[in-house]
Amino acid sequence: MSLARAIASHWLVLVFLLHFFALMFQTQVLWPVEAILLGPLSAYASILFIPHAVRVLASWLLGPKALFALIPVELIITLQIFNPLETKLSTISLISPIFAASTAVIAFEFMKFMKINVYPAFNTKPNWRTVVFAGILASLINSISGTLIKTASVPADETMAIIIRYLIGDISGLLLGMLIVMLLFKKISGGMNKQS
Repeated sequence: MSLARAIASHWLVLVFLLHFFALMFQTQVLWPVEAILLGPLSAYASILFIPHAVRVLASWLLGPKALFALIPVELIITLQIFNPLETKLSTISLISPIFAASTAVIAFEFMKFMKINVYPAFNTKPNWRTVVFAGILASLINSISGTLIKTASVPADETMAIIIRYLIGDISGLLLGMLIVMLLFKKISGGMNKQS
């Protein structure tokens, strides 16, 4: 139990582990299933991208510090997918995951710059709608820029379909992740109320 408490008290470690396992689940389970069921476009974008929820919620809770956990995980998974001993890594294959990990922070910081501060505060309840809006904004940034960064490998006639899949995958992953977090918070707070 002390290991669990130690990990929970170090948010960056927790975010690192959550993001790592979400990306591993995505690459090892969801993408192969989607490729079988939905065809080759799944190699570019998923229709349920759970790691987006981790990116958004971590960026909301930690702000730009979340990048210290998100970027290393993205690079580790990229290196795992593109085995450098078998495949020559291009600059784009390294820039793309770094940028993808940064999109949620970019969205929150842009909203903060526009005087819409959605970061959590002790004296206010979370405004989940603005968190979802930030997640959608991050998804827009990710889908358009991700597709543009990968233009060399994206079929020209499929560009719009891939952008739409990015959006659907990121948003559905975010909504599923937020639903899970809300249910966990409800269960935890319900357990605390029973004890008091």
